[in-house]
This record gives sequence, C-alpha cells and structure tokens, in this order.
Amino acid sequence: MLPFGSKIESLCRLQQAQLFTEELGGGIELEMVVIPAQEKSKTYIPERSMPGRDFHSPESKILVGKYPITQAQWKAVSCLPKFDRVLPKSPSKFKGKDLPVENISLYDAIEFCKRLSTEFKRNYRLPTESEWEYACQAGATTKFNFGDTISPEYANFLDGKLGSKSKSTTPVGHFPYPNLFGLYDMHGNVYEWCLEQSVDWLKIHEADITLPAEDRQRLIGVIRGGSWRDLSVGCNSSHFRRREPEEKSDFIGFRVVCSA
Repeated sequence: MLPFGSKIESLCRLQQAQLFTEELGGGIELEMVVIPAQEKSKTYIPERSMPGRDFHSPESKILVGKYPITQAQWKAVSCLPKFDRVLPKSPSKFKGKDLPVENISLYDAIEFCKRLSTEFKRNYRLPTESEWEYACQAGATTKFNFGDTISPEYANFLDGKLGSKSKSTTPVGHFPYPNLFGLYDMHGNVYEWCLEQSVDWLKIHEADITLPAEDRQRLIGVIRGGSWRDLSVGCNSSHFRRREPEEKSDFIGFRVVCSA
C-alpha cells in the first residue's frame, strides 16, 4: 500500500504529470515537473499561519525540479561561465553523483540558478516558500504529503524512536514514493533553500552579490523539508528555519523552479 492513500488514484494522477527535461551535457539531465496553479474556486491554506507570512499558491503554472539538485548536476552547471561568484566544484561531504549536493550557501544556489538561466535562456530560480510548500503538499492537508505520520520507508531522517538511524544523505529518488505532483524527496534527505515570500527575485538576479553585504540587498535564507539528521517533526511540510545566506551545512541543498 502506497503511503499517500489510494494506489490507483495516485498512479492515475502521476501518469498525467507533465515533464520537461533539460540536457545539461555529458548525459546529465535536469528533470522538471509542471506544477498546476491552484484552482480559483479553491483556497490554499497551509497548516501554519503566521502574521506577516502571506502564503498563496502560484498564480500560473511553474516547473519544479523532480528531485533536489544532484552532485552530477551541480558539477555540470558549476563548469558553466561565472556570473557573479566562483562555485566550488565538489562541495559535498557525502560523495556520489546521484546524491543531493550539500554544503552550499544560499548565494551559491543563486549563482547556480543564474548560470543555468543564462546558458539555457530560461528563468531558473529558487522557489519562494509558498511555492515550495504548495509543491510539497500537492493537494494534501496532512503534515506530510503522504499522511500525518512518517517512517524510514518513506523518507531519510534521523529519529531513533521511529526506527530511523540515518547517518548520511541517500540518492535522490531512493524512496519510491513521489507526491501526487510527481516530486521526490520533499521530506528529509536535505533541507532546501527557499526565498522569503517578500524577496524580489528580479532584483536578486540583477544584483551583484560579490559586493560587500552592506552594499547589496540583505537576503534572509529559509530552509524547508527537513534532512537526514533531523527528527521527524523537522520534516513536515510546514516546518521552516531561517538561516544566514552564507551558511554551508552537510544537510542543506536545494531544488530549482522554472517560470515564464
């Protein structure tokens, strides 16, 4: 039995998922999934409502990475011409081409998106918090996109009480349970960098982030989704942590969004 309810219904919905593949070179692909906008007749209400945090679903379709960015994808894009800053070629603590890239800062993730956008003439960027949460939930109203409980069968996290004794990241797609939009690893494995809802991506894209901090727009990084070293509570869809944009940790990665 799949963790997200009716097996037949889930498979039918996944078969309707629209995929787009970007060829990064050297046989490396970036798979993107079309995420539908919320129907106007419905209202998206996240589990968590906080003053000053205005969450809403995308007003139009966006494409979201099927998986977190892998080390193979990172290596391919880090070899593209520099935009603002030098990117480390092999930053991750845990090595493996299909493992999620980690040990990168928010600024590194933004540079990755800029290089990707420039090379392929598309608008690649980091998701906002509401985009990430909407994509993660995929219409579910439970704590996780597969229900209100989590187990080591469904995600990579660290919680001895639930029998999970994770010591490292796992290859993306290792757990064969995508959500109903067709996205994998939205819970656990690595936290994913997001931008606060109020951040203007166009200003970031145009900004020179090599400038001293006092001379550029101040960014606040937000990480979502939990990680291999987090308790189950840190992996639920509404959990978030603010982080300094320079921080690099072996439990923080990211996935990309593409919009028109």
